[in-house]
Amino acid sequence: MSFHCLLTYRKSQVQEARTKAEKAQALVKVVADRKRDKQLKLGGLVVLEGIYGNILDFESRRLVQEFSDERNVENEDDIPPPVVDVTTTLNFLVNDSGEIQVTEYKQP
Repeated sequence: MSFHCLLTYRKSQVQEARTKAEKAQALVKVVADRKRDKQLKLGGLVVLEGIYGNILDFESRRLVQEFSDERNVENEDDIPPPVVDVTTTLNFLVNDSGEIQVTEYKQP
């Protein structure tokens, strides 16, 4: 298999995984929005903004893009962002008592 074919195959795998993840996120968002609305009514815990990652890298990339005329738009989707918005995920984790439990993930 040539390098070009392998690269094309990997890109299609990544795109398929992204599509599946977006569908899963949509389902989680419905439940998270319902939980958020309930907590708003109760005066409970509502996560307004949640980000995970390297905020310093995020800010430096944002500044470089803001002041740079040269951007490689073609490959931009291939580069993972330095931070991820976890607002919906955190609202999803809020329980009926208005508490959130975030557990540490340890790689096996």
